[in-house]
Amino acid sequence: MALLSLSRLYTKLLILGSTLTFLLLLYTLSLSSIKSLTSSLNIGSSSESYSCSPQSYSAGQWSYKPRTNSTALVHPMDTLTFAGFQGCASNREVYWHLGVGPTRDNENEGVDGVGKGMWDRFPVVSSWKWETEEGCNMRPFDAEELVRSLVEDGGWLLIGDSMTESEPLLLPLLPPLPTRHRYPDYVKNPYFDRAWPQHLYLNPESCPEWTPLRYPPGFNITSTPLVTFRRVDLLLSKEELEGLYETSTPHRRQYPPTPQHRRQSEPELPSSPRAKRPLFTEETIWTLSPSIYLRSLFLSPLPEANYATMIVSTAGHWTAPGLFGAFDNTSSTTEGENNSTSKDGEDADPGGIDALIPFFGEAMEMWADSVQEDLDRDEGVVLGGYRFFRPHRSTPLRAKRQVLVRAYLPGHEDCHSYRRPWDEMPANPWVWGWYNWPVLSSLLTNALLCVTQDLLQNRNKYPNIHYLGIDRPARLRPDAHATGDCLHIMTGAGVLEGWSEYIWHWVSSERS
Repeated sequence: MALLSLSRLYTKLLILGSTLTFLLLLYTLSLSSIKSLTSSLNIGSSSESYSCSPQSYSAGQWSYKPRTNSTALVHPMDTLTFAGFQGCASNREVYWHLGVGPTRDNENEGVDGVGKGMWDRFPVVSSWKWETEEGCNMRPFDAEELVRSLVEDGGWLLIGDSMTESEPLLLPLLPPLPTRHRYPDYVKNPYFDRAWPQHLYLNPESCPEWTPLRYPPGFNITSTPLVTFRRVDLLLSKEELEGLYETSTPHRRQYPPTPQHRRQSEPELPSSPRAKRPLFTEETIWTLSPSIYLRSLFLSPLPEANYATMIVSTAGHWTAPGLFGAFDNTSSTTEGENNSTSKDGEDADPGGIDALIPFFGEAMEMWADSVQEDLDRDEGVVLGGYRFFRPHRSTPLRAKRQVLVRAYLPGHEDCHSYRRPWDEMPANPWVWGWYNWPVLSSLLTNALLCVTQDLLQNRNKYPNIHYLGIDRPARLRPDAHATGDCLHIMTGAGVLEGWSEYIWHWVSSERS
């Protein structure tokens, strides 16, 4: 009888222990799933507590926040420490991106791509942080949550010219991201085309150290990229732009230049189709049709890709004189005049870059129409993180993909003479009028605002394309350029880092 009682007691204890173990396991899994669910669905504090529009973000100021007690740069890789980074996942032009490459005036200085011409700006140049003001309650940056978002909510595809290339470079630098080297490997083959896609993947060796990630069904750690950069300078192919040029009418759409660059008397504009004059010069360009980079990259299914957000930026190669030779009338135009006849006697578009602006507007509308049509047909990005709660796990949960158009940044004249940010934009930052930068800055930036912001505010027509006017932080940083020119922004100065942090905030907290 005693043995029977002990046996029953043992059985009850075994059942109780098993039940408690199961409940503890269930509780642990539930916490992980709930965390993933709230992070992925933007519920709870991430969407209810945080709100910061692009305008509010841009209204901030640069604040001096040094991360080191060092006073000088000893080795080029010290720049990583100054910027708060832990390593570098790319091997293409690393020193140039970090701002310690040779200067343009002395390209042969130093060895192995290192030049000491501007080392004196460290560590100060890496000691500034963009501080937002009242009205911007931005989600605090969390590297782990960024990686979780890239895995569970979908990755980022960056499309643009060389100005965009540095943005995915910095993501693996922000600690403690468990990411591995981007492809292709430019050390093994430095002759890889600069336009080839560059991918950033999750590092499988670091994954066990993390809170469990809830992978979307079909996600492959070794082949599904978290972030990709693809160089596309104009967002449309040359063939598409040439076709548009042949059928469009000069100044058909009015995106006016800014008042300070408007000519006092503009000539009567022709209403006939454009003269048969080549649109492009021989200037090198890397560009593709959206039908290619959308369908072969952005909309690719798992395991090849699982992008949720495409970030695009363009403007730097929309130049006349320059790439768009058909709009170059400098040989037949005197200062203050606008000649509508080319040197060959053919009708030419008046105004150089002034005339390029309306064509830019037509091209961007063509691009937005094409992108939105593909997004309308798309099933959406596959989400992970909450299959535990779903009774029908065979059908993956999806969300609509989004496209963000980031405002473009013009250069700073004589940038390498500056050693700190501006507090406010100067009334006239142009002293010498380098190249066509004053006109490019005013006209083309104005066109971007007119074309993209006005065009994309039609939420019924473009529900999945959004404009982010977050260029002001970069405009206040003439000191933050790469050593080779005054256009490209260096990694580690806080500009690109701030953009990436805001985009992550927007994707996780602002997206409707």
